[in-house]
Amino acid sequence: MKLKLTTTTLGAIFLHACLFAQNRDSSSVSRKMLLPATSASSVNGMLADPVNKLRKELSIKSLIRIDSLFVQYTSQKNNTTDTTTFYRSATYFQDATTRFTAMIGGVPLTAQYQYQRMNGWPLPGSLSAPSVNFNRELFQKNITDRIRSSFNPSSLVSERLAAIQNLKDIALKELQADLIKSVSGYGSNVTGKLKQLGNWDEIMKGDPAYFTRKILGDTAAAALAANEQLITNMQIQLNNHEQIDSLAYNKALKQADETKTLQRVVQVILKYRKKWDESGLVKTIRKMELEKDMQLKQILEDPAVLSKLAKDKLPLQKLERLFLSINKLNTGTGGDNISPVTLSQSLRTSGFSLETLGQNNKAFSATMGKMQELYSVAERSMASGSLMNTAASMAGVSFGKGAAGSDQFSRVTLMSFATSSDASGTNMLSPLSGQVARNLVFTVSRKMKLGSKGSLLTEVSKSAAQSQGDPKDGRPGGQILNTENFFSNLGLSAEYSNEFPSIDLAHEFGFKYGGDGYNNPGNSYFLSGSKEVFNSIDKSFFNRKLVIRVKNRFKTYGFGSTGRYVNNFSNTIDVRWKFKKGNYIALKYQPAYSASLQEDGSVQNKVVTDRIAADLNIRTKISRLQVQHFINLAYLSTQTTFAGLADEHYKTMQLTTMHSVTQGSKQFYVNTNFNYAFNNGAVPYLNSSMLTEAGIVYEAFRVLRLTTACNYNAVQGWYSQIVFKQGIGGQINKKLDINFSIDAASNLKVQQDLPVQNLRSDITVRYLIF
Repeated sequence: MKLKLTTTTLGAIFLHACLFAQNRDSSSVSRKMLLPATSASSVNGMLADPVNKLRKELSIKSLIRIDSLFVQYTSQKNNTTDTTTFYRSATYFQDATTRFTAMIGGVPLTAQYQYQRMNGWPLPGSLSAPSVNFNRELFQKNITDRIRSSFNPSSLVSERLAAIQNLKDIALKELQADLIKSVSGYGSNVTGKLKQLGNWDEIMKGDPAYFTRKILGDTAAAALAANEQLITNMQIQLNNHEQIDSLAYNKALKQADETKTLQRVVQVILKYRKKWDESGLVKTIRKMELEKDMQLKQILEDPAVLSKLAKDKLPLQKLERLFLSINKLNTGTGGDNISPVTLSQSLRTSGFSLETLGQNNKAFSATMGKMQELYSVAERSMASGSLMNTAASMAGVSFGKGAAGSDQFSRVTLMSFATSSDASGTNMLSPLSGQVARNLVFTVSRKMKLGSKGSLLTEVSKSAAQSQGDPKDGRPGGQILNTENFFSNLGLSAEYSNEFPSIDLAHEFGFKYGGDGYNNPGNSYFLSGSKEVFNSIDKSFFNRKLVIRVKNRFKTYGFGSTGRYVNNFSNTIDVRWKFKKGNYIALKYQPAYSASLQEDGSVQNKVVTDRIAADLNIRTKISRLQVQHFINLAYLSTQTTFAGLADEHYKTMQLTTMHSVTQGSKQFYVNTNFNYAFNNGAVPYLNSSMLTEAGIVYEAFRVLRLTTACNYNAVQGWYSQIVFKQGIGGQINKKLDINFSIDAASNLKVQQDLPVQNLRSDITVRYLIF
């Protein structure tokens, strides 16, 4: 069935998608939203019919329903001036995103297209390709909501519910027995009122006024006062030997005694509540209820259980029934998560990926496409003019149990990569120009839970590679199975983490090993010849007021037959004392060491840094003012040794302060960052510098949020400037969100040739068409 878009419909899209005209050669100011001279409500009224018509035309009766259509446009422009030639240059960035979610046969699919350009040219590694993804979270939420409305899910945890109710019943019976003794002799009228107290939850939530109202009613106090006054008057009459109404006198005595008895009942209830609390019964029941809720949540989030419940309890469409077993379905630009070793988390792909979960949590994954991966820091110096490696294609399958990335899973994965000569600069098997290297990576992964808080992830990986025209005999698959030189193409990874709440301790430990011949284009952070060990311990003392964190990491990179290797070591010791309301004081020590060594052990290049810092965070309230102060004082020492150059030792004191005062919708702030270099040099970022900014954030017309600020920015021996900033943004209505900012700088002093930014502006428009 074809979709027909009329001229009116297209006009509605045009107006609703920001109502602006795009001209590539105009300035950023001319790219602002061109709103007509009518109110927002008038515009919405004019467009109501076309938009509803658009929704109908994009929806094919009951099969397809368009849930949302979202448009976002960001425009950013930077003007810089070369301080020597005063030559002005401009950088213009554009980012337009269109995204919509459609329900097709009850299955939510989200389509997105992102357009990114810099000065009219595509950005390196730009993710401009369209993508269509199965929205598993929305699908699961819809199914869960329908299950909850069809039957009571609490029946799934009936045993735990019964245990909780049993504890409550025992406690209530003891209370009721004591209460009946307290009102003994007052008949069913009083004992019947005791039943109005309610269940355990109502008794635990109630206050003395609640119990008094439940048992005695709203007029009890007035009635008791009237009866006591009547009794007093009649006693005076009796003392004076006057005749009284004995029936009224006896009735008043009985009613007053009954009211006082019921008032004592309130005290008995409060006594039992205190007893339950002090004995730990309340804590035990709350813990069991929390565990029950967590267990129920886990049940409803388990894809296998959710699938079975949906099939048993719900009338499903054919497409819904099919997607119950699909955990992930992505086409176009996206990411894959087969296993941390096989494919790194930073990896971006353009292609197709699928993951299914069947009975008994059996899993199958398949992926294919091209890779778009950020080079690691070690690779960027050898990459040619791009931060992205897009020269490799991949295809792979994975079998096992459990969804990849879940708390527990077991996987066997086989990936195939074809890498052209433009691939990673650190790939030891990079082919010659015009050739293609083919890699196979075989990985076995297992993640298991250890207790309620712990987990252990282990992965064993083998790789094999062969370049086009490689004279070596044999196929890549044979290299994986070859037991000779077993460790040369082996990758190992283990990560352990656990928490021990009873002793306020958390611990992590892990190691990684990559053989000299291990090569995995899917993970540029797991390089050949690398070895890594990391560890962290968090321990709390004095009821979690004192927290001590220790983290350390050691990593070495080998460069195969060259005999060179690089050692990196980093450590963090963080001691923090917590006060109330998020206030704290902290001391932190961070030594780090990086060295490049020759085969004979001699140091070629070395960088040693030591950083000692103290943090203070104070948050308080003074009358109606919310006041916050953050102060960081740090000392940084950096020693460098490079072959052929003189040793350098840089010392810096750093002071960072952030102060803010908030009253209602207004906020005043002053932020300062001051670096004092003991020995200024030729590198700007190692010299003394100061950046201080003062500003105010406020509202206008109830929907706009504005920021007005001024800052002073200076680097010793280079330049100083003053910058004026103005920002405006807000949610104009339920559909439209606009943010615009402009920074204008004026140079006060220029001493060195350094292009400094004089003008920066950006605008972001978000619009939810429906």
